[in-house]
Amino acid sequence: MTMADETDALRVQLEAQRDDLVQRVERLRAAGRRETAHSGNVAGETDTAHQWENAEIREGQINEALEELRQTETALARLDQGQYGVCTVCGNPIEPERLELLPETVHCARHA
Repeated sequence: MTMADETDALRVQLEAQRDDLVQRVERLRAAGRRETAHSGNVAGETDTAHQWENAEIREGQINEALEELRQTETALARLDQGQYGVCTVCGNPIEPERLELLPETVHCARHA
């Protein structure tokens, strides 16, 4: 496999990851809107506490997905700039095994 083929495969992987994350955020937000719409019913104290807990969990999940999305978009930009796979702290190459597990990473294992 040539370097261009590897770059193309990586781009496809990162773009698919980005699309999955966008869809995850949209699903979580839609679930929140549905729950909010249904909370107009007279609910007991326990139901209200449960709704708050669900909303907090969902908000955490949304924030996690948005952070992953930001990292993935950064990886795509670094790929475009020819900086992908280079640690932003020390400038050394990021270990291939690390990139395979975390393709959006910008740090080598030493600086993670």
